[in-house]
Amino acid sequence: MRCVGKETPGAGSCAYDLNYYVKSVTGRWKHISYSSGSQSVSIATGTTRTYTVEDTETWAVSASAKTGLGFNFLAEVGFTGVEVSGEASHEYTRQHTQSFSETSTVTKTYQFPAGTVWQFELGIENFGGSTILMSTDFAQTDGDFDYPCCLPGYAMTPAQQHGQCRAGPDGKVYNACKAGNAIQQFVLQV
Repeated sequence: MRCVGKETPGAGSCAYDLNYYVKSVTGRWKHISYSSGSQSVSIATGTTRTYTVEDTETWAVSASAKTGLGFNFLAEVGFTGVEVSGEASHEYTRQHTQSFSETSTVTKTYQFPAGTVWQFELGIENFGGSTILMSTDFAQTDGDFDYPCCLPGYAMTPAQQHGQCRAGPDGKVYNACKAGNAIQQFVLQV
C-alpha cells in the first residue's frame, strides 16, 4: 500500500492509496491468431493484473473515471498513437462498465473465417502495477499486415476492419492506420 495522507495520525490507514491512482490508459488491438482456413479460437476475456487490488470497487471507479477522460489508442509497440477524446472514451467506458469490475478471466471458444483475429484491450498503468482489460471486442482482417484501424464498433464497413472509420460521438475520426503504422507493423512481425 502506498499512502497519501493519514485519516488518523498514527493509525496507519491511508486517506488515499496510490495503488488506485491511474497514471495512463492505452487501448490497442492485440494479435490473437492467424489461419488460412476457418478457425476455432479460444480467447480469454476479463482482467489480469501484475499486482493485488484489495478493493476492486475503488479501483474500478478510479480506472473507469480515468479512461472516460480519454486514452491513447495504439500508443504501444512503436506505433504512432491517437489520443481519444473524453467524449468518445466516455462512450466506450459506458458501454464496458462491467469490464472494470471484473477480477479474473474467462476463456471461450469463438469461430472466425480465415485471416487474423484481433482483440481490443485496455492497458491501465498505476503506481501498484499494470492491469489489462481484455474485452469481448474482436476484429478479423485478411492477415497480420492488416492491423484494425478503428476503435471497436467504428469501422465504416464491419467486414473491412483495415479501412475507413466512422466518426465517434464527438465528431472526430480515430484511425490508427496512419502513414507508417502498417510498415512498422510489418517490421515488428518479421
